[in-house]
Amino acid sequence: MYHQRLAAVRQQGWLARSPLTYVVLDRESGEFFLRARQTAFPGREIAEIFGVTGGRLREQIDANILNATGERHRRLRALIGPAFTPRAADRWRPDMRAFLDGLWRDLEDGGRDPGDVRPGGPAGCEFVAAFAKPYPLAHHRRRARRPAAGRAPAA
Repeated sequence: MYHQRLAAVRQQGWLARSPLTYVVLDRESGEFFLRARQTAFPGREIAEIFGVTGGRLREQIDANILNATGERHRRLRALIGPAFTPRAADRWRPDMRAFLDGLWRDLEDGGRDPGDVRPGGPAGCEFVAAFAKPYPLAHHRRRARRPAAGRAPAA
């Protein structure tokens, strides 16, 4: 249902207004704003709206590369950028697919609420708990253990 609403809004244009901000609805426009030096991710502003002005959470927000600006942002991008190229992602696709296949098999093998089966369709799941949370963490752990060519594995 959410995707249907989003598709309907996207047919009206590339930009939508929400109660807090504007939302860019197409990839090309999103990439334009992400690459434009005149724009910045509003992480700090969002934190302030919700009253996060100090403490450990604010420190994490300030440390996030999405919220970094200027020379610090350029330095961090230069350090991590090579790990996020299409070629780098292609090297990890077999591992990513294998892990996702395992999550899917767990779901098919009963890793779901038995009452959450729709007649004639696949079993349901709470996507965030079943896929979105375990996948990135497990994938990053696997990457940290697999040495790059000529390098020792991370401890």
